[in-house]
Amino acid sequence: MNPTKAAATIALIVTVIAAGYLCVTFYEDKVLRNNQIEALHCASCISAKEAAIANWNYVQSHIELLQAQGEGS
Repeated sequence: MNPTKAAATIALIVTVIAAGYLCVTFYEDKVLRNNQIEALHCASCISAKEAAIANWNYVQSHIELLQAQGEGS
């Protein structure tokens, strides 16, 4: 094989590997990170909903207690 062809083949292989590495890095940085961020937002949204429900249940039980004591309306 001609040394020039061998060098060109090696350069092509290195270029393809580098392009693949850049694609994997881009995928990890953009796609996977966005999925992680969405999962965190979902978890905080669920936590906020659960806190609101717990607060509402507390308010309802407090109203019922006041009504039972004859102090509520």
